[in-house]
Amino acid sequence: MEENLSGIFYKQIMESENPISNLVLFIRKVFDYPVDNRLFGIVGKLNKLYGRELVFFAVLDASNFDDMNNIQKLYNVISFYCKKRLENNIPPVVKSLENLAKENIGYINDR
Repeated sequence: MEENLSGIFYKQIMESENPISNLVLFIRKVFDYPVDNRLFGIVGKLNKLYGRELVFFAVLDASNFDDMNNIQKLYNVISFYCKKRLENNIPPVVKSLENLAKENIGYINDR
């Protein structure tokens, strides 16, 4: 049974010593985008900022966009989804401080 394209690339990207090349090939397959030095540059930057796994899933999130033939649009859309996924995985500091304050107020009131 043949695995799906995202499953094949996910495994290659996660196990690779050079995930950038595999991410570039994945983007090429998903968006039919030509491989050039600019694409390697933006994928390298995204990988450095967010890591291979977030970039991979951001590409999947962005895969429903049409007309991704502009390098800046491609970068902006993938970067947007990387940020969105990152924000959803990191609890806001304000919320943590709010909970800490509530815990301490409860402790003080109990005394």
